[in-house]
Amino acid sequence: LSLTKYARNFYRPPSHQQVDWTFPVTYKEYTFDTPTAEAQALMKVIDANPINFLFSLHNSGFGGAYYYWSRDVPELYPVLYEFIEGQKIPLHLGEPEVPVGKKLDDKAMFKLFYFDEIYDYMEEYSPVAPTDVLNSGTSSDDYVKGKYDSLAVVCEMPYFYDPRIEDLSLSDLTRRQANLKGIEFSRVVLNDLTRSYKDAQPLLTAESLFVDVLEELVRTGATNLETKERAVNPDREYERQATVAEKWDALYVSKFYTLLNLGQFVRLLEYEKAEVGGEFPERLQEILDESLAMFEKKAAEVEADLDYTVVPINKLASVQLVTALRAMDSVSYTH
Repeated sequence: LSLTKYARNFYRPPSHQQVDWTFPVTYKEYTFDTPTAEAQALMKVIDANPINFLFSLHNSGFGGAYYYWSRDVPELYPVLYEFIEGQKIPLHLGEPEVPVGKKLDDKAMFKLFYFDEIYDYMEEYSPVAPTDVLNSGTSSDDYVKGKYDSLAVVCEMPYFYDPRIEDLSLSDLTRRQANLKGIEFSRVVLNDLTRSYKDAQPLLTAESLFVDVLEELVRTGATNLETKERAVNPDREYERQATVAEKWDALYVSKFYTLLNLGQFVRLLEYEKAEVGGEFPERLQEILDESLAMFEKKAAEVEADLDYTVVPINKLASVQLVTALRAMDSVSYTH
C-alpha cells in the first residue's frame, strides 16, 4: 500500500449518498428527509430500541488517531492513549478536522459536532446561504441524541501517518499563514479539476458513480474553500505561531486529499472509456491523458513531501475494538 495506490483506487460517494450523513434533519431554513435505504434500516433499529451506546466506524485517511465523544469521559482517555501508544500509532495533534471541533482535553479528544453547529458555522462564514450548499442530512450520532441519553463515540484512525503530526515545537508560520497556504493550494487544484470536468462532462455517456462525486465537488468545492478562508481570517486563534504539527497538517494533508479528488476524476474517465470502447471521443482521451499526467505529477510531489508510514490494519482494528469495549464498560457502570 502507498499513498499513490490508495488515491489511484479511491472512491467515496457524495454526502447525500453516504449512510451516516443521510439521517433526516430539520434546522432553521433547511430540511433533509430522504435517508438512504441503509439509514432507514438503522433508524428502525434505533426507534425500536433504547440506545445507550453508539459506536460508528470511521477512518481519517492520513494523520493520527483522534476521537469524538458525545460527552466528556476523562477517565477513559489515559487508558486509550496508553493503548494507542503501545500500538505505535501517533495522535493527531494538528488542525481540527472540522472548524467547529472543540477539544475535551489538550491532546486528541473532541466533542462530537452536530448538524446545527455546521449550519450555524456556514451561516456565519459562507458566501452563500447554507441552504444553497447543503445537500445531505445529519449523522447517526445526531439522530440518536434526539431520542436517548446515550454515549456516542467515533474513533478516527489513519491509514498513513507522518511523525510530524505529533511535533508540538513551534514552526516558522502562524496558523493563519499555514491554513491560507493550504487553502490556496487546494483552490488551484480544484480550479484545474473543475475546468477539466466541465470540458469532459458534455461528452460523457456512461452511467458512473464518479459523476455524482465530481458534480458535487464542482458544485460545492469553491464555496467550501471560501467559507474556510472567511473563518480563518478574522479568528484571533489563528494569529499565534503554528506548531510543526499544525503547519504540516495545514500544508500537506490538504495535498493528500486533493490527490483523492484527482484520482476519482481519472477513474471517471477510465470507466467511460471501458464502457464505450472504440467510441471513446478523441477529446476525452486528451483530457484523460492530461489528468493522468497531473495525477502522477501531484502524487510524486506528495510522496516526496511526506515521510509516511502505513499503519498495519490489525493495529487499526485493535484500537477500534479496545475503544468499543472500554466505552461499553463505562456505559454499563453508569447505568
